[in-house]
Amino acid sequence: MAFLSQSTTFLTIIFFFTFILIPTTQAVPFIVLHGISDKCSNQGVTQFTELLSSWSNSQGYCVEIGDGSWDSWTMPLLEQTSIACEKVKNLSELSEGYNIVGLSQGSLIGRGIVEFCDGGPPVKNFVSLAGPHAGIAAIPFCGSALICLLLDSLIKSAIYSNYVQEHLAPSGYLKIPTDIAGYIEGCRFLPKLNNEIKGMRNSTYKERFASLQNLVLIMFEDDTVLIPKETSWFGYFPDGTFDSILPAQETKLYKEDWIGLKTLDEAGKVKFINVSGGHLQISESDMKKYIAPYLEDQASAPAEQTVIEWSTNGWLSRLWFLFKDPIDLNEDQPFVRTSTTGRWKLESCKYYDSWYHRMNAMYLVVVFLFSQVFMEQPFFTPSAQRAKEERQSQMRDQEQQHLHSLWRPIERKCMYLLRQKNIKNTLLQIHAFMLHHSLETNLYIFTQFMTACASLSSLSAFNHARRLFDVRPRRNDTFICNAMIKAHLRVNQFTQSFALYRDLRRDEEGFVPNKFTFLTLTKSCALNMAIWEGLQIHNHVIKNGFCLDLYVSTALLDMYAKLGIMGSARKVFEEMPVRSLVSWTVIICGYAKSGDLEKAKKLLDEMPEKEDSVLYNAMIDGYAKLGDMDSARSLFNQMPDRNVISWTSMINGYCNSGDVASARFLFDSMPEKNLVSWNAMIGGYCKNKQPHEALKLFHEMQSSTLFEPDKVTIVSILPAIADLGAFNLGEWVHHFVRRKKLDKATYVCSALVTMYAKCGEINKARKVFDEMPEKEIASWNALINGYAVNGCAKEALEVFLEMLNERVMPDDVTMISVLSACNHGGLVEEGKRWFKAMAEFGLTPKIEHYGCMADLLGRARCVEEAEKLIKSMPYEANGIILTSLLFAYWSLNNVKRAERLLNKLVHLEPANRGSYVILRNLYATEKRWEDVEEIRRLMRRNGAKNEAGCSVIEVGSMVLEFVSGDRLHPKWELIQSVLQQLLMHMRGQPDKEGA
Repeated sequence: MAFLSQSTTFLTIIFFFTFILIPTTQAVPFIVLHGISDKCSNQGVTQFTELLSSWSNSQGYCVEIGDGSWDSWTMPLLEQTSIACEKVKNLSELSEGYNIVGLSQGSLIGRGIVEFCDGGPPVKNFVSLAGPHAGIAAIPFCGSALICLLLDSLIKSAIYSNYVQEHLAPSGYLKIPTDIAGYIEGCRFLPKLNNEIKGMRNSTYKERFASLQNLVLIMFEDDTVLIPKETSWFGYFPDGTFDSILPAQETKLYKEDWIGLKTLDEAGKVKFINVSGGHLQISESDMKKYIAPYLEDQASAPAEQTVIEWSTNGWLSRLWFLFKDPIDLNEDQPFVRTSTTGRWKLESCKYYDSWYHRMNAMYLVVVFLFSQVFMEQPFFTPSAQRAKEERQSQMRDQEQQHLHSLWRPIERKCMYLLRQKNIKNTLLQIHAFMLHHSLETNLYIFTQFMTACASLSSLSAFNHARRLFDVRPRRNDTFICNAMIKAHLRVNQFTQSFALYRDLRRDEEGFVPNKFTFLTLTKSCALNMAIWEGLQIHNHVIKNGFCLDLYVSTALLDMYAKLGIMGSARKVFEEMPVRSLVSWTVIICGYAKSGDLEKAKKLLDEMPEKEDSVLYNAMIDGYAKLGDMDSARSLFNQMPDRNVISWTSMINGYCNSGDVASARFLFDSMPEKNLVSWNAMIGGYCKNKQPHEALKLFHEMQSSTLFEPDKVTIVSILPAIADLGAFNLGEWVHHFVRRKKLDKATYVCSALVTMYAKCGEINKARKVFDEMPEKEIASWNALINGYAVNGCAKEALEVFLEMLNERVMPDDVTMISVLSACNHGGLVEEGKRWFKAMAEFGLTPKIEHYGCMADLLGRARCVEEAEKLIKSMPYEANGIILTSLLFAYWSLNNVKRAERLLNKLVHLEPANRGSYVILRNLYATEKRWEDVEEIRRLMRRNGAKNEAGCSVIEVGSMVLEFVSGDRLHPKWELIQSVLQQLLMHMRGQPDKEGA
């Protein structure tokens, strides 16, 4: 009874103190995006952020882009937005949502985050101070400094040109009312941000912008920086004139609701505020009145403030709501938090000066004791998400927590230091710390230190780790031995990992490998293509009794599949007592990659669960490589969940098989594209000789996405630029490559050499070649071939000799370029010399080399030698070689041989028009007009059509093609008019000279 009485009294005390329960709230943070020429470290921006944080009780962060002031002028706005997006996503404090305060140009970056940032946290309120939302009609004043003079020269050149748009940030929102067409076509940022491009308006941008809870637009009464200042409210000049200014509600952007501004306004969520002062000269009172209220938690998300949930003891929560108002308690003051176990702990129990704090402290003590002693569950339970994170954390750190419970504080401190991002010198200091405190005997710390050293890219740091391992205190400990084997694997020292395992087995008594040892070794075998070592490892797996372990068996299966030994892989698979989803995936992908799609498809049909997209992607890729696009499409249609890889594999397959139309249809149908998808489609157009479409798609990617071209994009688009001779665009790509430091990649520089050479700029090609940090055989080939196609045979051979002096061995492509150079220069003896020298280089002449030599001899009228060479080669002569010989007969007017050779060509290539034309011209030279007509009839009968001549010209970074007889050009009438005037002028010129 005494115990019951005590319990009743204790519960009564609990009942009383529950009246002062205080649920916690979580303030919504905000970010500040400064304006042009400013930076986060400047006093004004710092003070602005701190004042808003103080008044709103919300944490503020200034997001810096690049170096701030310089990059705010020179970095393209799309690039600035992309950087800001990544920073926002990496700030864990913003993960639950945040507000944005944008200053002038920073307001556009903020809107870019709202509209373009995929996967970012939600934006609640957006406050814009003097944001040029509808554009500006003049670049903001810069000054007289050197940078300003450079920027002014850029502005005067051509504001909508590619170069200016890439190097002057404000050009991204400069909207000249009298040049709307140039703005839409050339401006890179604002037309996309405002959804102004007809036919390319993105509903996602509108949906994201319209989801804001509040949009506060602040205009400054005396703003002379923004022209017009009404652009802060989305007001602007009408198209075509500077006469008046349309308010936001009368613009097309608002009426047609391109970005959701009208939707927000009609919902009462847009606040148009006019304050006194010049550009961004806002008073503290106006900041408190118009900005701070929208950064307070209550203004944005009152329903989301509570971060803890009530437990099943609902009567406590009801009593709290009954009594909190009479006591006049504030819900926003947190006093308790959960520990990692879910039970309540005290934040602080030092002392409390007021009755309120004493009562609160007493309440905490009682609740703590009650939850620990009388209840199996705590008063409050974490949310589902938090509980999930706690479970994952406990599973991940269970062993570590157990060890740490026995560790001294100095050991915990050392472990903390080792888990930081360290460099070699820092690790050496930590090692000294370990030796000073005798921590090297702690096996876990010793292993962690060794792993940290081995993970650095420095070879000396890795060698230090290996020396430590060799003098380790516990010689036969499997844990530390596995760590060293894995360290060798991490730095791609596969042979050393095998050698270490062999030495441990031979020299260390008591060393017993476990399954983690074999998981590492099998992976090392697969990566090193070490078949013999792989067989030995499999033998050791069997001897040590791990052959039935699911993970080890799957690792062996993966090793054999990557080594291409599918028979052994299938045997391991059949012997597995239990097969996981990974096991099925490995065996099916192995068959698919080896080209045995029949067995792969059979296993796929037998698989119990087929939800893994990796399987389908591997099968689709296998069918695509075999050119079986019907089977690939059938499997693609059956996929339960298609991802970007699936779509891109299909696009690659169609492009490789020549069906570009189907590839483009799938590309346009993709629900989500990444840079790889764009590269695949652009490269597909280049492979299929459609350079115009490749360039058009490249421009579309730049104007409609945030994707920035990478090395693959550059290498894909440069052949199209070279084929069209689009020199200006090629120069822009070269500047882009330099700015992004992509010119460190050898294959990118080689592609630039080829592009300049094909555009006729062989000197620039040589300059790029000379500036390359490293040169590969492909680089030399590009330059030699470039000189050859530009008719510089002597220079091509000089480069070839230079390559040989550098001890770079030529390959088949090199010799084709050398023989082609000799052909262009008529260097018969040099061609013969290098053709014979191929054997000295260990190269066997292919049909392409014989073709070059036959053409060289034929053009030099050495027909007998050419015929002898063709007869002696180990290949059947193709149409190209026979056409070269036919041309030689034409040059010698040898009709009989030409007639005999044409009969062979008609059988090989009946539709090849060039062969007929050569013989037809030969008949015409001999005035055999009946034979000429017979050749024409033969051409019509065999379908040999004349190809229309065309010319290509680049104007203003646009490549224009003119086809002979084509009247479909949109400016055909104007072209004809100019041509007629030129014709009249040319006809009249002699008369003037005669006069």
